[in-house]
Amino acid sequence: MKQALLVFTMLMVMFSLAYAQERQVSGRITGRDGVPIPFATVQLKGTTTGTTSDQSGNFKLNVTGSNPVLIIRNIGFTAKEVSVGQEGTLEITLDQDTKNLSEVVITGALGIARQKRSVGYAATSLKNEEITRVSPTGPLDGLKGRVAGADISTLNSQPGASSKVVLRGYTSLSGNVQPLFVVDGVPVTNQQLANRNPDNTSNGLDFGNGISDLNPNDIESVTVLKGAGATSLYGSRAANGVVMITTKKGKSGKIKVEVNSAATFSKVGVLPEFQNTFGQGWSGHFAFEENGSWGPRMDGRQRLWGAIVDNSQLLKPFSPAKDNMRDFYDIGTEFNNTVSISGGNETSTFLLSLGNVTSDGVIPTTADYLTRNNIGLRASTKYGGFSLAGSLNYIKRTSRYVTDLGDERGATPFQEIMQIPRDHVITDGRNYRNKFYDVDNYFSPYAENPYFPLYENGNRYYSDRVFGYFEMGYKFTPWVNLLWRVGGDITNARLKDWKAINAPKEGSWNAGANPAGSIRQADIGYVGEISANTREYNTDLLLLLSPKINDDLSIDGTIGFNFNERGTRTHYSSIEGLTIPEYYNVSNSANPPKTSTDETLRRLFGLYGQATLNFRNYLFLTLNARNDWSSTLPINSNNFFYPGVNASFVVTDLLKNRSQGTFLRQDQGWLR
Repeated sequence: MKQALLVFTMLMVMFSLAYAQERQVSGRITGRDGVPIPFATVQLKGTTTGTTSDQSGNFKLNVTGSNPVLIIRNIGFTAKEVSVGQEGTLEITLDQDTKNLSEVVITGALGIARQKRSVGYAATSLKNEEITRVSPTGPLDGLKGRVAGADISTLNSQPGASSKVVLRGYTSLSGNVQPLFVVDGVPVTNQQLANRNPDNTSNGLDFGNGISDLNPNDIESVTVLKGAGATSLYGSRAANGVVMITTKKGKSGKIKVEVNSAATFSKVGVLPEFQNTFGQGWSGHFAFEENGSWGPRMDGRQRLWGAIVDNSQLLKPFSPAKDNMRDFYDIGTEFNNTVSISGGNETSTFLLSLGNVTSDGVIPTTADYLTRNNIGLRASTKYGGFSLAGSLNYIKRTSRYVTDLGDERGATPFQEIMQIPRDHVITDGRNYRNKFYDVDNYFSPYAENPYFPLYENGNRYYSDRVFGYFEMGYKFTPWVNLLWRVGGDITNARLKDWKAINAPKEGSWNAGANPAGSIRQADIGYVGEISANTREYNTDLLLLLSPKINDDLSIDGTIGFNFNERGTRTHYSSIEGLTIPEYYNVSNSANPPKTSTDETLRRLFGLYGQATLNFRNYLFLTLNARNDWSSTLPINSNNFFYPGVNASFVVTDLLKNRSQGTFLRQDQGWLR
């Protein structure tokens, strides 16, 4: 009987363990009208495990536990908890959050505040507290995972790297998929500067795109607009969506001083996995000059290795250096500080902010480094029907970047680290001028000491940027307002990139004295200089109308004219084959320099209008339209063209909690 009881208990335990093991559940998320809800967040309660629904509202998620519970969330809908149980496919219905529909969108299209329930497009708005919760360096870092339908990523892990935003999925495999960025109602440049060679090929350098210059602590809110009704008012530039950024303004009251400080320390997380069985050599045999781990099995015995220098040779155990790669990296540090002073009265306000970011990444030395200084001044005043507002922002940026692109002009640390056998300790070569680790006697003629390009090759990037706006308005009546807004964004950037000469001396180990008789290819040296200028000017003249016809019917309309000019000028100059070592000037070569200059100019004139008809505060009819005329450099009758009409038609029925009838026309073609 005891044996039977023991067997029964063991079976129950095994059954419980099996039931608690990971299993996959699937489901479909829809609204009350049966329409699928894409990009909804599905999270396993009590854990960080989660996923998102696809375009059809379907999802799959691995869950554990005897009674797992899923939390379903999406912007504009009430969160819901669902018990998984033993069901195969879950059918989940979310209720629309009608309470939040009455909230005000901080900035809708054209930078005009509107009620969320009256807009006919998807709009997600985040406040400063949500954006700066993790003290990000760039404004987009704090948005990751917080905007439904938005894929936000950083292109690499080095300080100040570019951020990428894709709204509503990829619309092109090769073209631009980035949204339009608008700060305080004015479009700003989001280009990467100084990342091309004279032949228009990539130099592998990423000093950040334009939006990464902004100080997150200066931002009041970020609103992501994804619907055709919002983007049609900006024309084809907004085909991939619009990210509206509103900066902090002064408020009436006593003078207020605000200080934000943060320190972040980082280390390398995930690294490639390496085998730890075979050591230096090739085809199963040990070889002094080989740069691969294809030799014999490592047995831990003491073994001579490397070049013979002054009748001596290095000695070390033939054992794996398991933390070799991790030991190469340092602890990264980042300090982010902002001080702001604000105040005002009932008619005038001001805000002055000073920000500084100093970031040194995990790569040894200051090869991956960023300093950014932000100064912002924003002010507003009003007198009677007149109102004035404006902002002026200055950003100075200095950074360095470690590229992974190497060639005959010079190597990079990363490509050389990968050529170190598993039994070699990378950090032993830190003194790259030591006679056993210099270019003459480094153990392999097929590779280079990674510390040489780390210390001797490099780049420096400088940029000065000024952007801001001036706005003047006059309120003729409570429902008629005229607004004129002019803004600009100007950036001057300079880059100097260099690679040192590095060649073995005649008769040395790497000049043919090694057992294989191989000769190391010399680094010929390189100097490149780039100067880039980008500018964007934008002017809007808006007539805002909000007449109330009767108690049941009202209209909210905008009629506007827009002028936008964008221009770039980039000059490239470089030489290969340096004559004098460690003299990095484009004149230091017998070879002629390569030079090129690129210049672009585009001017756009647009007329646009927006009207929302409100019936009894629950049925909204929204119309948006824009017509553009554009020209490129040089401006003449041959390249002055008419891109066509951008328009949308939206009906939002709050009683049935849905929007319907959305159309967009762009470049003479209708899209639904």
